[in-house]
Amino acid sequence: MIHHRRYFIRFAYHGAGYHGWQAQNNAVSIQQKLQEAMGKLLRMSIRLTGQGRTDAGVHARQMVAHFDFEDELPFDLSARLNQLLPPDIRIDRIHEVSPDAHARYSAQYRVYRYYIHRNPDPFLVDRSWLIHALPYPELLNPAAQMLLKQTDFGCFAKTHGGNQTNECKVERAEWVIDSDQLIFTIQADRFLRQMVRAIVGSLMVIAQGRKSVDWWVELLSDSPKRKCGLAAPPQGLFLEEVAYPVSICLDRIPDSVVPSTQI
Repeated sequence: MIHHRRYFIRFAYHGAGYHGWQAQNNAVSIQQKLQEAMGKLLRMSIRLTGQGRTDAGVHARQMVAHFDFEDELPFDLSARLNQLLPPDIRIDRIHEVSPDAHARYSAQYRVYRYYIHRNPDPFLVDRSWLIHALPYPELLNPAAQMLLKQTDFGCFAKTHGGNQTNECKVERAEWVIDSDQLIFTIQADRFLRQMVRAIVGSLMVIAQGRKSVDWWVELLSDSPKRKCGLAAPPQGLFLEEVAYPVSICLDRIPDSVVPSTQI
């Protein structure tokens, strides 16, 4: 029997030039770029399993995937990959984990942030959503807090998204608001496909006065049946953090102490 060692690879990317994380035909993805570069350096086919998927145009300050290799890595793979990869993908760290550790199923929680700006800024075009008029921003945090009591998020699920369950546990949902920028932070044990973008899109129509808070309450209460039909554009969304139990890290360095690469 051939035994393999399992490794976590932690990396960041600017997603504007890619069709999301997942490899697919006729489109350039983050997974494709990483697997090609790793295959060249390790002289074998490498299959990465990510903690989840991000859509086209979505960014990640901390993404995690795992792969198997037959032995200890022969050289500093992180440094070699950073020399080979395009500048919008950056490896933070590669470390060995327990053989049964899984990038997706071992994760304890994920954190996403969504960025909105109110005044045109050429440097934020592909990293934030421009919204000029938001007359009711004070409604955002009370509405977001209702997500903490929600268990079924079917109203935010993408149609034909392939979810086996719509249940998630949201532990944090809050907005930081100033005169020029709004930042939404949400933390949960898992997310449905496009769930964060659907939540942000729905909350924005409330802040714009196009929908009432009563509409939001009804949407959540009828979650399994009703669909919000609203999704914020991808460029404002960042995967910020994926947390794992320290016990799976064989090098005894907790993931939580590793700083994320800033994009």
